Formats: sequence, structure tokens, C-alpha cells
Amino acid sequence: AVNPENGMADRDRPMSARGHRDAALMGSVIASEPPDLILCSPARRTRETLVDVLQHLKQPPRIVYVDALYDGGSDYRDVIAQSGGAARRVLLVGHNPAVHRTALSLTGAGDAALYAMLGGKFPTAALAMIAFSITDWTKLTRGSGELLALQRPRDLGALEDDD
Repeated sequence: AVNPENGMADRDRPMSARGHRDAALMGSVIASEPPDLILCSPARRTRETLVDVLQHLKQPPRIVYVDALYDGGSDYRDVIAQSGGAARRVLLVGHNPAVHRTALSLTGAGDAALYAMLGGKFPTAALAMIAFSITDWTKLTRGSGELLALQRPRDLGALEDDD
């Protein structure tokens, strides 16, 4: 899609200054339990998010850019199942509402208050940490995860969340 105001394709839209700030905040959280695989949409703003996050990681994990994270689907379960490989921890950098739908569809257990918070607004740069008792990402199923944490930019000192 092309934005009629600036003639720029959505895929090429840059991240805002607030987005850079929020991605850096999340990078500091992600650094405490770094992923060994990052699945990232090839859109410019997700690649920029990734650059901000990677600055906080001691060792860069393997990164795979997946067109399906930009182009498709109502959630990303199939992308994770197909691309997760042997990774123990996967970080997905995608787009709402699909990221939010994915977190909701994968979570079947966890703290009730966290789950209620997940059911509400899932702002840009939010991070849902979900644990699974599976040995192979191809076994990923609806409701199989436990929501361990939900971090939003405002939880880390940002004045407000992006939508």
C-alpha cells in the first residue's frame, strides 16, 4: 500500500523517534534473556527496530527475515513453527495486529492479571514473553504457552505507548 500523503510504500515507512526510543527500552529487557534466533519482517521499521535492539545484545543471534511476517496472516504461529528450527529462544519482530493475535492465540496459561493485560491494548514495541513445553517448534499449538511477562514501553519509563 502507498501512503497518498508522502507517496511512500508502507513497507518502506521509517520508524518514528518514539519507536527508536521504545525499541531501545525493549532491547535492554531482551538482553537479560537474549534470543538465539530472531525472526523479523523485512519492512524498514522492523529492521530499524532490530538495529536498536541488537545494540543491547552482547552477541548477535541468528537473524532470519521472513516475508510472511509482513505479508500475511492473522497470526504468526505458522511462521514460528516453520522457521523456529533448533532455537531455544525466538524473538519475533513483526506487525500489529498479528503480533497481538499471535500472543493471545499461543497463551493458555499464566498469571491472570498478566493475561488480562495481554487481552487489552498491545502497543507498538510491547514484548510478551511466552514459555512452551515443546522440543520442536513444529509442535507449536494454540494455547500451548505460558505467559511469563508482558512489558510495554510505559512500564519501562516511556511517557505513553504508541498504538
